[in-house]
Amino acid sequence: MPHFIILRGLRSSERYSLHDFPVLVGRDPQATISLPDSSLEPFHFRVKQRGRLFIIEDLSEKGLYLNGERVRNSIIENSDRILVGDVEMLFSQPWEHLYIGSSSLSSVPISELSPISLSPSPQFVRLTHQNSIHNQIHSIKKRAEFYDSMKNVISMESVDDAANSLLHNICREFPSAKRAAFLSWNEKEKQLVPMATLHVNEDKKPFHIHEKNFLSVIERKQGLQIQYPDSNNGCILLLLFPMVFAETLISVIQVELEGREDTVGKEDSTSAQTLVNYCASHFEALLLRVEIDFYTLSMVEAIVATLEAKDTYTVGHSERVCTYSLAIADELGLKRETKKLLMLSAICHDIGKIGIPDAILKKASTLTAEEYEEMKLHPTIGAAIIEKIPNARRFISGVRHHHEKWDGTGYPDHLAGEEIPFFARIIGIADIFDAMSSGRSYSGFMDESESVERLQKERDLFDPDILEALVKAWENGKITQRTSTLHRK
Repeated sequence: MPHFIILRGLRSSERYSLHDFPVLVGRDPQATISLPDSSLEPFHFRVKQRGRLFIIEDLSEKGLYLNGERVRNSIIENSDRILVGDVEMLFSQPWEHLYIGSSSLSSVPISELSPISLSPSPQFVRLTHQNSIHNQIHSIKKRAEFYDSMKNVISMESVDDAANSLLHNICREFPSAKRAAFLSWNEKEKQLVPMATLHVNEDKKPFHIHEKNFLSVIERKQGLQIQYPDSNNGCILLLLFPMVFAETLISVIQVELEGREDTVGKEDSTSAQTLVNYCASHFEALLLRVEIDFYTLSMVEAIVATLEAKDTYTVGHSERVCTYSLAIADELGLKRETKKLLMLSAICHDIGKIGIPDAILKKASTLTAEEYEEMKLHPTIGAAIIEKIPNARRFISGVRHHHEKWDGTGYPDHLAGEEIPFFARIIGIADIFDAMSSGRSYSGFMDESESVERLQKERDLFDPDILEALVKAWENGKITQRTSTLHRK
């Protein structure tokens, strides 16, 4: 059921449920929601329901403001702010169900999260929202530990790493902690996405997700401490900490502990919630970067699709080179964040061919010297296209330099050895392997083993460590034409 929460005015913090529409709001005692505030008119506005939509209509001469703008008639949505006279209120529309979703950003399986019904009814208390560690944690030692924990979290450069660090540092506050989970909140889809989990001991039981309590935390943006009996006649304690930045919910952290409510000190809960608060801006920045990367990948895929429509050979080629490059990256032990950027660089390494004339690009016979010189322009053309994309500086090197050679005989800049950017060294050898085994270059099709043998004979052209990684990946079955195409959703 939707309701209004008074944020500012005579009855601050009071909640009014909306039912039996239309709902009249004003200072008149006969109004559905009567607010005895002289700044309101007797019947200031009304709310109507049309299916799943809620419509607010101004009935006053003083005006009705929705999220800072004056309106006469408008749809209102969850978390909208309404100002009438001196009274400010929040429109809150709870969701009927909580959804646990998956994301390509996280490797946490949904099976780790187990919805439960708590019976008998659990005991729970709301956790105070804290902002100042100086006011809440009086021990100098404890305060120093807090700042160390915060620095550990904000030093991480990916959402996964930061979430794992946050869980470890929170669980240090609670000796009886059994497990913890970091679930990001997707406002648009109305779902929680598990980003990281931590099992303190060998107990790998699923997490207990109680829908009603999570919905309460999401709606109020206020933490909960829930105690309920377990099957062994003991008690389980759940702590739910919301992460909020600029009044927007980012995530909910759940910590499961063994023991009763009195085993958790107030200062421990305060410290944990405050750590979550202080790290919120860092997570907001990391999630924004993830969103930008998602849009970047979407833009790249659109350009690659345009190129594939022009040149039938490139259908699947970019994906195969990407898969081979990631297999090499695995052998080299590269971090996930680095592999994400390598993936972008590999997918769009040949984008510049969109600027090459069809007569050259699709020519079946050997190119003339003049035609070959024009074909060699595609890395610089590609770099010029990619540099307009957000975050391009982080992966453009693989586009411009994937035809450079270890001995300096490549193009466009004749770089040699360590001068060649790292991504370009990986993508370059993956590109040549695919060209050999797919029949694009050299004489007809080559068997994969012949392609590997040929690369080893020409080892002076490649970074020796990357060549070795490709050979190992091929020997382990990670590089093969049969399993190379990426899965597209």
